[in-house]
Amino acid sequence: MAIVQDILTALDTKVSSLLPTYKKAKFTFDLAQNNRVSAKKIYGIRVDSGKSVTGITMSATFDQDFQVILSDIYQPKNDTDNNIADIINQLHSDTEIIYRDLYQKRLDLTSAQVLLVQLVDLSPPEIDTDNNSVSLIATFTVKYRSNL
Repeated sequence: MAIVQDILTALDTKVSSLLPTYKKAKFTFDLAQNNRVSAKKIYGIRVDSGKSVTGITMSATFDQDFQVILSDIYQPKNDTDNNIADIINQLHSDTEIIYRDLYQKRLDLTSAQVLLVQLVDLSPPEIDTDNNSVSLIATFTVKYRSNL
């Protein structure tokens, strides 16, 4: 669906403008692959599940989930737990920045009308001790309406 690609593009634009210190990840499904390139403050966006929901006549309404992944690396040292905790707190703060903006301003699309963007799941932090990275995955549901 072209609308899903439009939402992906809009989310990418939004995240890159809200978090300018982050770079787009080369790999969004195999996060460990990013560590071979550079995993310092990266983000990725991927499509998750979706479904048709009750809407109005002559339009199709969908709830489509998207995952926003934020990752950072840590330097192993004696206080690694504190270091990881600081990164996790920062990832949560950065996710909140994204959520507040998406909730208040939604997304501007020409191919569909975005009705609501809500955070539906925030996964536990994924700590990859082999690659010294921490990732946080936030799942957002984008409710949009498209004319048939």
